[in-house]
Amino acid sequence: MIAASQLSELDEPARLVIGLPTMGDWPWRMSLPENPRGMSAGERIRRFISDHANLSGDIATTLRVFDTAVHSRRITCPVLCKLAARDDVVPAPAAAAVFNALGSDPGLKWRYVTHYGHFDGGLTDLRRHALFDRVAADFLDPSLDVSEAMAPWEAVMTNGDGRGVKQ
Repeated sequence: MIAASQLSELDEPARLVIGLPTMGDWPWRMSLPENPRGMSAGERIRRFISDHANLSGDIATTLRVFDTAVHSRRITCPVLCKLAARDDVVPAPAAAAVFNALGSDPGLKWRYVTHYGHFDGGLTDLRRHALFDRVAADFLDPSLDVSEAMAPWEAVMTNGDGRGVKQ
């Protein structure tokens, strides 16, 4: 996301695919209550700040500099983004913040939803992740207009395994 944002001033990518956007919306993530399991990046950073309180201001500034939700605003090309309804590593609201912050016109960004993100959600969810690869291949096909490429997939963007859709 940060690289694509930087390229936006020079030669923005024609299309961008994002699978489970991470490292975004740090102010919100750091405001969450403590998680005793400590699985998320936010929890690990919170613990680091606790151990190095004298660096808390510098850490907060660094997090904002590398916050993908901040950089997403500069991306205006068509975007396909995979989001997970549940993800213990990247909370769904943080990933959604990255998608929502994209500078692309609403008609040029697509949200593909899986049930689970950074952990095994079973066979059905694995099929959703595999289907995303097929959707992404069409989305990135330069011989297809982006809207034309996505039209057959609209029915599976939020659920389903793609059976009966473009083969």
